[in-house]
Amino acid sequence: MFSESALDWNKEARAIEHIYPLIRTERQLTKVFEDIEDEPGNTTRFVWLAPAGTGPDESSISLTPWKTTLVFSELGADHPGALVDALHEFSDRDINLARIESRPEGRAIGRYRFFIDVEGRSTDEGLAAAIVGLKLKAESVQVLGSYRAA
Repeated sequence: MFSESALDWNKEARAIEHIYPLIRTERQLTKVFEDIEDEPGNTTRFVWLAPAGTGPDESSISLTPWKTTLVFSELGADHPGALVDALHEFSDRDINLARIESRPEGRAIGRYRFFIDVEGRSTDEGLAAAIVGLKLKAESVQVLGSYRAA
């Protein structure tokens, strides 16, 4: 049984299927593989990658809010509240956490990699400071990018 959000995503995915040929032509994209899913109900997130230091034309930025996706891991010695301590970098600066996922790192039991979406751009003063603070608490912090929220 699909959740309501999964059904909404499937509707969006079908819409993307219809506009993709137009985008592919306009942006001169090459489709690498087709029909690679192993489950018929799979959904995919599409991400546009660009070289470091590039971004959207600032004159075209609307009032649409931004989100930033980060990955971090290795919060030092395992202790109760380690994740809470790390997330305080955001809450102490009134930065809203929109999503969090954890995945085992695979190196040792109890070691996790955290994927988070926060509101704002990585270049915003408060978020940039939170990222610096997180880097003091986590051995690995990667900013995957900032993008307009849907």
